[in-house]
Amino acid sequence: MLRLIPFLFLVLAARAEDWTLYRSGPFEVYTPGEERAARAALNTLEQMRHVLETRLSIGEARSVWPIRLVVFSDSRQHRPYVTGGLRQARDAWVAGVTTRGELPLSDCVRTLLEDNTRRMPPEIDRGLALLFSAFRAEGPRAFFGLPAAAGRSRDWARAHLLAATPEYAGRSRVFFVNLQQGAGWEMAARNAFQFGREQLEREVDKYLASAPQASIPVSGRPLNPDRDFRPEEVTPVQAALLRADLLQGEAAQAAYQAVLGSYPNQPQALEGLTRYAEAIQAGSASARCHYEHASGLKDREAARAALTEAARLNPRWHEPLFKMAELESQPAVKIPLLRQAAERYPRSPALWRALAEACGLAADTACEAQAWQAAEQAATDDAEKERLHAERRNAIRRRAELEEAERRRQADEEARKLEELRQKTLSNIRAAEERAAKSLPPREGGGQVVEWWDDPRPKRTASGLLERVDCLRGQVSLVIKTDDGPTVRLRIPEPSRVALMGGGDTTLGCGPQKPPRRIRAEYVPGQDPKANVAGEATLIEFR
Repeated sequence: MLRLIPFLFLVLAARAEDWTLYRSGPFEVYTPGEERAARAALNTLEQMRHVLETRLSIGEARSVWPIRLVVFSDSRQHRPYVTGGLRQARDAWVAGVTTRGELPLSDCVRTLLEDNTRRMPPEIDRGLALLFSAFRAEGPRAFFGLPAAAGRSRDWARAHLLAATPEYAGRSRVFFVNLQQGAGWEMAARNAFQFGREQLEREVDKYLASAPQASIPVSGRPLNPDRDFRPEEVTPVQAALLRADLLQGEAAQAAYQAVLGSYPNQPQALEGLTRYAEAIQAGSASARCHYEHASGLKDREAARAALTEAARLNPRWHEPLFKMAELESQPAVKIPLLRQAAERYPRSPALWRALAEACGLAADTACEAQAWQAAEQAATDDAEKERLHAERRNAIRRRAELEEAERRRQADEEARKLEELRQKTLSNIRAAEERAAKSLPPREGGGQVVEWWDDPRPKRTASGLLERVDCLRGQVSLVIKTDDGPTVRLRIPEPSRVALMGGGDTTLGCGPQKPPRRIRAEYVPGQDPKANVAGEATLIEFR
């Protein structure tokens, strides 16, 4: 109980103070009384976002989670809370700053890059974060400042040269866009500056050696903080939750518990205490709360429902869709979920890899190839790119082997069914002839009837199109245009002794066949040059 007293004091203090919120884009700036400093902080954040958008040509930059800052008046008021940049707390990125402290601009830039751009080389991301670490704004005027000497690395110099200097700032947009589209360093540099990476790096070295000693002005948005940022009231419970969000460990748990003591059944406080089921029961509208609740469920349908709600509550977040795809076994269901997740977070090689594997199982080669290519582009370094490329080659090889095995299986199955049909047809013919033989009077001399299909003579086959059936003076002959090219004529001296097989119509009508019918004929070779006959047909299979 004694441990809760300091946090109960914080809750009571939050209730006693007049809190104000200023909001713009992904940023929320709260303050217990420092309205002017809060407006100035929000102006700097918005000018930073605007300059980042124009330099990288990325449209309006949003974030998956709100970026929430609390501006305190002094370090004494700020002392109980965690500092050191943005960190995740429940459903937002949070940071506490003082009126004299530095804004977490580098963290904000990294967050916006993660949520709005495709993968670029790590040196570029690091450089842009360092570049904006010394960014500042005064109303509509913005400046690229200079970090301390210790922060002036090659990555910073490259970003400063490309994004801040008038000589390169206009053309660097092409460079950044090319990198996001998957072009390598060399191509991106040549498309933007008409020279390759090697010369670009030499320019960076020269710039680092003679870096500017003054801030560089840059065009900002026409903002007036006093006019454009409207204050919003903050309720006591919101203020108490903000203070709890800025704490960690046992201190945070005690603060959330203190909030519940003053405001029972508060869903945000229950979420802070990881009591997700209770928070949802209390009406939580937090996507992360529903997602974390799903992670602890064993029932697949209940987990699927919780993840669906999480995806609805935060349509920019990819994780619920990824987890939903993991619950599915059918590629046709997995693929749309994985594609949506990868489009929401294109920097993830794991998402693109999972999509490629699902497309491979569905035999969608175009989808698979595009996903593997995106996975390689999203890789963070050359070693990961090579590993993904090797996995892609192995996946293609495995799929080819499976397809070949399936083709062989289908061919074997078709041959088996064809042989069964052939044997059945021959058996029917044999039975019919046996019945006919029994109905005939005995032959003179009592000779035994010899079955015609036991003919020991060698046979050949002819496959192709049956073009014509000639019927003349009791003789029937077939004219076959073979697949090999030449035309073959086969004689049928006794039509009743020829086995007719296959599906559909198996009759032989005299005259031209319209259209020609595909057949396979077995025959006993026996040339008759005068009649141009290749042999005597014994079996005809219609295909």
